Amino acid sequence: MLEHSRGQGEMHRGRGSHESVAVMYADKIGYVWADVNDVFVRLGVNIHSYPELAELVGLFGPNQRSRVRKCVEALCLESAEAGTVVFESSEVARNFQRVKRLMHTVYGPQNFNDFALLERAY
Repeated sequence: MLEHSRGQGEMHRGRGSHESVAVMYADKIGYVWADVNDVFVRLGVNIHSYPELAELVGLFGPNQRSRVRKCVEALCLESAEAGTVVFESSEVARNFQRVKRLMHTVYGPQNFNDFALLERAY
């Protein structure tokens, strides 16, 4: 668990045990889709204000559960084919990386105060 966090950077394989890499991917997948849910569902920010993000999120399904499931299925398939825990070369993995990068612009530190105010009003 000590090695799973990679911050805002890319998710790379090859560092640590299979378990630590799996924990890192689980963490990223869980946090990204929870952030999407927090901002665009719970706080009610209009996702269509971010057209590229709206399109990408739509590729993963209509809700947080289906989005997580799609990522986990793709991670398992890619890992089985590679013989190691990996989630980087499939189309799903590449689209997930794009969502992750875009969410850092939407839900990053520059917007933290705005979202904190919205959350208190909620």
